Amino acid sequence: EAKEIKIGDLIASPRKIESFGQETIGVNKAKIIGYLFGDGGLTGRSARFTNKDAEVIDDLAMLIEKEFPSCRLRKQSAPSVKYGYTIVKKKTGWNVKNPVVVFLEENGLMGHKAVDKFVPDFIFSGSKEEIVGFLNGLYACDGCVTTDKTRKKHTHSIKLTLASKKFIYGIQMLLKKFGIVSSIKYSKAKYKDKNNDYHC
Repeated sequence: EAKEIKIGDLIASPRKIESFGQETIGVNKAKIIGYLFGDGGLTGRSARFTNKDAEVIDDLAMLIEKEFPSCRLRKQSAPSVKYGYTIVKKKTGWNVKNPVVVFLEENGLMGHKAVDKFVPDFIFSGSKEEIVGFLNGLYACDGCVTTDKTRKKHTHSIKLTLASKKFIYGIQMLLKKFGIVSSIKYSKAKYKDKNNDYHC
């Protein structure tokens, strides 16, 4: 019985849980969230993004223009923020709030630090295409391909590194929907002011 399960017990689970829902926010918005949850800063009053990959920046800019026509991705002018961008309104005015920020606030996505991020419920219950879009944006920012050269045959793996334990386990559940088997490893931060990392 479930009540007899203890911490440390091994439990068999299916390799694939193919469970997808209906479209909720749309593929483009799901991918925007993936980008912003990867390399975005959502703790202030604005939505910021830091990345130096031109292809990623151009794609995010295009998605914002398409889904939020009154907004654009603007490069930050401060010399100290070389690869920083902010999502701003095309026309200034205090009477109208930034539509992107409104969208993020309405869905409970603003104000979360890296250690507090999570997979939104509407992504879990979203369509196959929306989940793919979300993962695409996230992995484009925080994912990488690694090579293990310690074995006779070099093996390659795709790794995602996040500071939030809840977030990384949520990603593992999303990958299961596609039959992708993953493992999670923990690494402690080397410095006191840095976050501990979880790798999937």
